Amino acid sequence: MDYILASLDTAYTTDTMNDPSALTIWGVFSAEVTGETIARNVRFGPSGSQRVYGEASQRVMLMYAWSGRLELHDLVAQVAKMCVRKAPGLHVDKLLIEAKGSGISVAQEMRRLFGQDGFGIQLSDPGRTDKVARLYSVQNIFEEGVVFAPDRSWAEEVIAQCGTFPNAEHDDLVDCVSMALRHLRDIGMLTRPAERMAELDDGLNALTRRPLSPLYPG
Repeated sequence: MDYILASLDTAYTTDTMNDPSALTIWGVFSAEVTGETIARNVRFGPSGSQRVYGEASQRVMLMYAWSGRLELHDLVAQVAKMCVRKAPGLHVDKLLIEAKGSGISVAQEMRRLFGQDGFGIQLSDPGRTDKVARLYSVQNIFEEGVVFAPDRSWAEEVIAQCGTFPNAEHDDLVDCVSMALRHLRDIGMLTRPAERMAELDDGLNALTRRPLSPLYPG
């Protein structure tokens, strides 16, 4: 994985009537250069040369998911255990914590106890955007076919909750999904193939408009 992100949605209480706390872990990886390749004629003086660009699109894999009802101290210990994995390549780079409920307290405690364990801890404030709008904002990422999940029971739980949202009994995992994918898009780690190709087009167009100047001015 090129980058591993964890997203945590904390519960207000351990009351079984409320949503549990939930965590998802996502890995960003580059697919092989297979699909969209563009070719443009870029002219240099009297002759023309063709440049062919092959792009590997970024994909994202659900690596793990968990939900449960724990008191603050136990929750902090559980999250740290899942973020600091001993297997090579599975260490989380950043932990996102939604700034609501007990999230701020969990973030403070995580920084105090595990601030030197090699992963960043960042609060995520959704503002006034509601849960439905947040999930719709990343719907196109799924439509592009760049989100993957393994054949595991915890992955099926995430898929089922997203599929029945907003009519499901709980939406804690849904919040983690939208928070993580929105963040990956915001920091440029997850660019849709169409957007990346548009960037290349813009770059090539800018190159063709650039005025030519002599290499050794007289």
